[in-house]
Order: sequence, then structure tokens, then C-alpha cells
Amino acid sequence: AALIEGTEEFLENLRSLGISVESGGGETADVGDLTGTVTIDSCAVAIAKRKDIIDNQNILPGLAIVGFSSCGQATYEKCENSGIGSNGLTSARHELLSKHYLEKYPESFDPETNPEYLYCGPHRMQDSLPQSQLKVGEALLSPTRTYLPVARKIIEECREQVRGLVHCSGGGQTKCTRFGNQVHHIKDNLFESPPLFQEIQKVSGTSDQEMYQVYNMGHRFEAYCEPEAVDALIGIGNSFGLEAKRVGYTEESKKEDRSNHLEIKLDGKTLAYGR
Repeated sequence: AALIEGTEEFLENLRSLGISVESGGGETADVGDLTGTVTIDSCAVAIAKRKDIIDNQNILPGLAIVGFSSCGQATYEKCENSGIGSNGLTSARHELLSKHYLEKYPESFDPETNPEYLYCGPHRMQDSLPQSQLKVGEALLSPTRTYLPVARKIIEECREQVRGLVHCSGGGQTKCTRFGNQVHHIKDNLFESPPLFQEIQKVSGTSDQEMYQVYNMGHRFEAYCEPEAVDALIGIGNSFGLEAKRVGYTEESKKEDRSNHLEIKLDGKTLAYGR
């Protein structure tokens, strides 16, 4: 946060001097236990027609939420994906992998971290992931799925019915609460948790409440659309070999201050999250 705020302060000073400069946004990743090895960062810049931009502030009450699976294999992928995505990787690694890696690869973690929290799991990379064809190492190293082909087709075919597109990345299933105004998000028909997340939860004892705000838990991309567009969006997902379904809907906020909030209906219980 200090780096981001400091950068913006510097840019604001330049603007006051008549220099037109804007930050491209983004974040400084928290990868403290990898800085002793190698990290590779990248920056992407896009130019698009204003009419094609989907503004997530247009997420309002009365919409359906269509989720697109994070696991399996899309037609544009070379192999099966575990669904891990790009968030929660540090936690997943230390929850699943054994102390073998603590001893063999001391450069792979932050030495300031209490050893009690390092490589606490039962597995080695070559172990089979329960209920999956993948090895544990393959599951952890699954690339973050791109939904660009899906998003492009959505814009081409359903632009007028779609009000928002959200990546369930930082914040997991709670990411949606950052968008829209005075919205109560209700997710009552989520995908079954993929085997990787089931195993993380089993060996770590992490609560459902925390799992759903750290990991995507089954779908990492969701579209907010008019209810009549649900079938078309599901068809688009299926055309790329992705399971897609209506996972929820939006209604007016029930908070006294009208702030955004989320309820996840799961196995007869409700997980509540607020901004």
C-alpha cells in the first residue's frame, strides 16, 4: 500500500507541474517468500473502443450472475487446469506440501516466517491429488486461466445485456462486493468445490468463510447480465468447453448504509460478507 500511495503522490506532483501522467493501476504482489528466488512480473496495456467497455459500476439490483468454471480444460488450453488461479498460491503451497521442502529448499520461503506455518502439509509434488487425475505439483502449477476468448464473444454477442464482468481473483468469491452501488449479491447455486480446494480445506482445517474469500472455489469469472441473457452466456461458455451456469443474482442492499454485501448459500448455511 505504501508503494502504491507513494507512486500516486509522485504522479500527482508531476501533474501539478503540467505533466500529463496517469498510473495504470495494478498492485505490488505480496510474495515475500519468493524474493530469494525469481519472480517475473508483466504489464499489459489495452486500447479499446469506449462503446465496448463494460463498466462494473453498472452492476445493479435485478441482474443474474453467470459463473464460468475455473477448472477442467477449455478448448484453447493444452491440458487440464486445477482451477487454482493466481491468488492464495502461497497459502496453498504451505498447506499442502510437506516439511521435506522446508529442509531441501530454504530459499523458497521467507526466513522471518515462523517455521510452524511453513510447509505444514502431508504431500510431495509427485503425489496424486485425491479425486483428481493431476499430481499435487501439477495442480499447484496450473496456469491462471485466461477468459479473454470468452469475454470477447460475450461482448460480440451479448454486449447490450451484460452489465458487468468480474474476475474472482483477489478476494475470491467476495471480489464482486467492490463493484456496483447499493447491491446485495446472492450466490445460491455455486459450483462444487474442485478437488484442489477440497484438499486444501481438508488438510488445513480452514473454514468455509475463509476459503470463499481467499480462493475462487470453482469459478473465477462471472458475468452480471439481464436474466433473459443467461442461456446465451452459458452457451458461450460451453462453446469453449467450459462449464457455465447461473450461480446467483443481485437485489437491493439490505444494509442500513446501503453498502454492497454478499451472501453465499452453501449446504444449508449462509456465509455473509460486507464491505
